[in-house]
Amino acid sequence: MSNKPHILVFPYPAQGHILALLDLTHQLALRSFTITIIITPKNLPTLNPLLSAHPTSIHTLILPFPSHPNVPPGVENVRELGNSGNVHIISALSKLREPIVRWFESHPSPPVAIISDFFLGWTLQLSHRLGIPRIAFHSTSAFLTAVLDVVWENLEAVRGRRVVEFSGIPGAPSFKEEHLPSIFRRYRESDPDWEIVRESQLANSKSWGCVLNTFHALEGPYLDYTTKTKSEHRRVFVVGPLSLLGLENGVNLNRSHSVLNWLDECPDGSVVYICFGSQKLLSREQMEALAIGLERSDTRFIWVVKVGTNQQTEEGYGVVPDGFEDRVSGRGVVIKGWVPQAAILSHGAVGGFLSHCGWNSVSEALVAGVMILGWPMEADQFVNAKLLVEDKGAAVRVCEGADSIPDPDELGRVIRKSMSMDSPEKRRAMELRDEALKSVSEGGSSFKELDEFVETLSKLAQGHILPLLDLTHQLALRSFTITIIITPKNLPTLNPLLSAHPTSIHTLILPFPSHPKVPPGVENVRELGNSGNALIMSALSKLLDPIVEWFQSHPSPPVAFISDFFLGWTLRLSRRLGIPIIAFYSSGAFVTAVNNFCWQTPEVVRGRSVVEFSEIPGTPSFKEEHLPSNFRHYRESDPDWEIVKESYLANIASWGCVFNSFHALEGPYLGYIRRKSEHARVFAVGPLSLIGPGNGVDRVNPYPSEDHSVFRWLDHCPNESVLYVCFGSQTLLKREQMEALAIGLERSNTRFIWAVKAGTTQQTGEGYGVVPDGFEDRVSGRGLVLKGWVPQVAILSHGAIGGFLSHCGWNSVLEALVAGVMIVGWPMTADQFVNAKLLIEDKGVAVGVCEGSESIPDPNKLGQVIKESMRVNSPQKGKAKEMRDEALKSVSDVGKSSEELDAFVDVLAKLGVNEVK
Repeated sequence: MSNKPHILVFPYPAQGHILALLDLTHQLALRSFTITIIITPKNLPTLNPLLSAHPTSIHTLILPFPSHPNVPPGVENVRELGNSGNVHIISALSKLREPIVRWFESHPSPPVAIISDFFLGWTLQLSHRLGIPRIAFHSTSAFLTAVLDVVWENLEAVRGRRVVEFSGIPGAPSFKEEHLPSIFRRYRESDPDWEIVRESQLANSKSWGCVLNTFHALEGPYLDYTTKTKSEHRRVFVVGPLSLLGLENGVNLNRSHSVLNWLDECPDGSVVYICFGSQKLLSREQMEALAIGLERSDTRFIWVVKVGTNQQTEEGYGVVPDGFEDRVSGRGVVIKGWVPQAAILSHGAVGGFLSHCGWNSVSEALVAGVMILGWPMEADQFVNAKLLVEDKGAAVRVCEGADSIPDPDELGRVIRKSMSMDSPEKRRAMELRDEALKSVSEGGSSFKELDEFVETLSKLAQGHILPLLDLTHQLALRSFTITIIITPKNLPTLNPLLSAHPTSIHTLILPFPSHPKVPPGVENVRELGNSGNALIMSALSKLLDPIVEWFQSHPSPPVAFISDFFLGWTLRLSRRLGIPIIAFYSSGAFVTAVNNFCWQTPEVVRGRSVVEFSEIPGTPSFKEEHLPSNFRHYRESDPDWEIVKESYLANIASWGCVFNSFHALEGPYLGYIRRKSEHARVFAVGPLSLIGPGNGVDRVNPYPSEDHSVFRWLDHCPNESVLYVCFGSQTLLKREQMEALAIGLERSNTRFIWAVKAGTTQQTGEGYGVVPDGFEDRVSGRGLVLKGWVPQVAILSHGAIGGFLSHCGWNSVLEALVAGVMIVGWPMTADQFVNAKLLIEDKGVAVGVCEGSESIPDPNKLGQVIKESMRVNSPQKGKAKEMRDEALKSVSDVGKSSEELDAFVDVLAKLGVNEVK
C-alpha cells in the first residue's frame, strides 16, 4: 500500500532520455510512491523491467501516438528518425495535452505533481491547467543545461556568430557556432514545430523544480550556476549518476555475450572500446580512417559497428574495410548489432572508450572509471567533450564533427598514448569513478538530494486536516501514545508527523466506506468541493463498527477520543466504548456559537430575512443567506443531512472541546461557549500553526520563500506594498467576477499577486477562472497572475505583502493574522460571513469589498477600497500587526494558548494511561 502521493511521469521516447528517467521512477517506487507513466504503445516494452519490479505501485497511461505530417505512421521513437526527428516528435507529443487533462479530471486520485523530460517543457502549460507542479527532468549535463538556457534566452544575440562566448557561465566557455547544441542550431523561426521546441526549452527554467542526472564532483560550478542564477526556483535536485541506482545498478550483468569471455583473456586496462551510440552511422571514409588508426595504434579494441540499410551499405556507410578483421585478428573484435555496453565498460580489461560523448555514454564510462577518447559529432556532444577534456581531464579529443575524418596516424598515436597504464586521463577517470560512487552512497551528495526530492514530493499531499495534526504533534511531544484513524488515500498527509514521531504515533487505516453519492476512489472533500461535506460526513459514520471491533481487540485501548467537529457522530462511538469524546474545532469560536444556536433552535432561525443572536456577545445579526452553509443546506429527513445535524448537536454534548483560536482574537465568544456548555473543558490553543512541526510554514508550504519565482519579484517591492489575492482551493470565479476583479485591481494602482484557480476544460470554456485578455500586459511590472499552486503561507510572511484579498476561510484568516497582514474581505459561503464580521466589526483588521459567491463587486469601489486600505498608515494594517503580536504572545511560554494547552494535557493525563485516539 502506498503511503506517499501519486506522481505522473512523462519520459521522452529516446533511449538516452527514457532510461535515466525510469531509473528515477524506480527510486520513487522503492520509496512507496504511486506512479503513472505516460507512454505510447510501441514504447511500452521499455517499461517491462520496471513494471515487473513494481507491479502494484507503477501504472501506465497508454495514449496513441498523435499523427504528425513529418512523422511516418507507426514511428513513435526518435531512434526511427535520427536526432533530426526530435523536433517533430516533441511537436507531435504536445497534442497529448487534452487526453491527459481528460484522464486527470476523471481520475479518482489524481497526481499531485508531474515529472517530465526537459524536451517536454510544454508540459508546464499542462501543469498550470491541472493545478499541480511540473518538475523538469534533465537526462543531460548541467553544463549543457546552462548553455541551452543562455542560447534560447538570447536567440538574436547568439545566431550568426562564428564563435559564441558564454561570459556568465563559470569558466567563460566559448563554442564555434557549429558546435552549439543541434536542437538550437536547427531552430527555424515561425515554424510551428520549432516554436513548440523553443517554448519547451524556455519553460524548463520556469518549472516548479528540476532534477539533474549528474553529480556535484563532476559539475559543481555549473550546478551552482543553474541553482543560483538561472532557475526561477531553487528546487534543483542533483541525484546522479542514476545508472548506479537503477534496476541493475547501472550494469547489465548479462554474461551471455561472447565479447565478455574474450575480455576475460585480456590484461587489465588494455582494451579500448569504440562505439558511437545507436544513431550514428559512419561514412566509408570515416570507417577507413578509424580502421587504419586502430590498426596503427597497436592496441587491443572492441569496435561496435552500426549497420545501415541496404542502400546505406551499398554507399559504404557502416562498412568495415576488406581484410581489416583478418589483420587485427586476436587483438581486436568487430561486433555488429547490440552489445551490453555498461557491462563491457565495467570489465577490468577495458581502459578507454572512443565515444561520441553522448551523456549516457559519458555517465557509463565515468561510473566504470574508464577514460574517454572524444569524437563529438552533434547534439550536446561538443559541450560534453569540453567538460571532459578541458574541465575534468578525464578525456582526450581525437576528432570533431559528424562529417570530419580523423588523421589515421594521429588517431593511432593518441590511442596508444592515452591507453598507457600511467596516462593522466586514466587516473582522472578513476578518481571520478570514486566520486560517482561516493555521491550515491549513504551520506553522499546525490543520496542526500534524492532524499530531499522524495521529502519535497511527499509534502505536496498535505491537506486541510493539518490543525488537528499540529495538536497531535504537541501531544506526542508530551509523551502520549496516539492512534490516528485514516483512510488509505489520506495517509500521505501523515508522513511528516509519522516521521517526527515513529514510535509514539500509530495509524488505524480503514477502507473508505462506500456511499451512493461519493464516486469510487474519492476520500477527501477537496475532490468534491464544499457541497460534498455532508456526503463525506455520512460515509465516514459507517466506520463506527470497525472502530469498535479494533478497540475491543486492542491490548491497551485508548482512554479518550479527539475528533473533528464535522465528525460529531463519534459521540455514539464514545458512549459505546465508554471513553470521553473531545470535539476539535478547526474553525473559530464565534462561528461555533452561531452554529450551536442555529442547530439547537432552528425554528427561531429559519425563514427570517435577518437573524439576531441576542445571547451571543455583541448581539450580532446576519441575513439568512449569510448563515453557515451546512445549516442553510440542511434537508429534513434526508439521511445524510440527519447525520450532519446529529454531528453538530453532539459536539455541544461532548466531554470537552479544543479550538484552533486564541483569546485575544475571540475571548468573548470562547467565554460564551464555556458558560453555555455543561462543563468548563473549553481550551483555546491556537494558532496551532505556530506550534506545529513547521512553526507555521512547512505545515502548509514546505518550501522556504526563496524557492518560488514569485519571491524574486517580491524582493524588489517596497515593504507592505503588495496585495495578495486568493480565494482558496475550492472557489472558482465566474467570468463577470474575474472581469470586475481585474478592473478593480487595475484601477487600484496597487502592486498585487493574484492566485487564480484553474477550472476544467468546460468551465474554462464558460469563462470560469479566465483572466481577461490583455490584463496581464496592462499590469506588467505591477502585478503577477499565478495559476495553480502557490506557497501561500510564505507569500503572506514576506515583508512586501501588506494586504490579503480573501474569502475569509478560517485557515486563511489565521495565516494572515499570524503574518500581521490586514484582510480585504469577500466572504462567499460556509463560515466566511461570520469570520468577516469578526474581522471587520470586532477586531478592525479587515475591510469588506463584496459579499456572496454570486455577487459581482463594483470595480471602481473595489479599486478605491484597495487603494485606501493598502496605505502605509491604514488603521487595518496597524490592527493586523497588533493581532500578530497577540498571536505570537499567545503561544509563548507565558501565553494564554500555551497555558490552556498545558491544562488540556493535564486533563488528558488524569484520565489514566497517556493514550488517546
